[in-house]
Amino acid sequence: MGGIHWLSLEFGPAGSEIQRARKLNPNFRIAHELNGAYLRTVGRYGEALDEIHRSLELDPLSAVSNYMEGDIFFSQRDYRGAIAQEEKTLEIDPNFALAYSVLRDCYDAQGMYDNAVNAYERLFTLNGTPEVAEELKQVYESSGIRGAREWWIQQRSDRAGRRYSPYTVAINYLGLGDKDKTFLWLEKAYEHRDIGFIGFKDPVFDSVRSDPRYIDLLRRISSPQ
Repeated sequence: MGGIHWLSLEFGPAGSEIQRARKLNPNFRIAHELNGAYLRTVGRYGEALDEIHRSLELDPLSAVSNYMEGDIFFSQRDYRGAIAQEEKTLEIDPNFALAYSVLRDCYDAQGMYDNAVNAYERLFTLNGTPEVAEELKQVYESSGIRGAREWWIQQRSDRAGRRYSPYTVAINYLGLGDKDKTFLWLEKAYEHRDIGFIGFKDPVFDSVRSDPRYIDLLRRISSPQ
């Protein structure tokens, strides 16, 4: 129930149900992982790390918990720590695709686009879409990061398409420096209840954090400011 509320952007009920699960069984590792994810979403990073550390006490070799620790480091803008943690995750499970999503975001945030695209390629290959990985690689090699972002916008903006993701479109417009289109697509993402909003406090939004449109969206998705 907590996970359903969390992915539905209903953060108040999510927190309540997750706490109930923890009380029912304090040694239930998944409850600690999910609580860490919830606390990361609402920006309570210290508490989130405490929960993941508890989860790792219960199972030190959990790829999920190790990945989530790196994801929290990323949210705290500790890119070096996040990269090191995700490399540790991949030592535990070389095919754990989500680790590459954090590596991608860390490299992208630092302008290390070659590394970011390599992480993207590995992520999509592991997810069973190597053709997408190859197309992205070709676009990046011919048109650079700007061309890659434009390609992503084209891929994700078709509402009738299977890969429609207005949140992804918004992120790429932000990467292109177009704030008006960023917020236009964030509104579409809000209407679509895009689960990307669970990362709405991530570093990618640092450049617009003081924008009234960002503050208004943050209020509407019930995430504490």
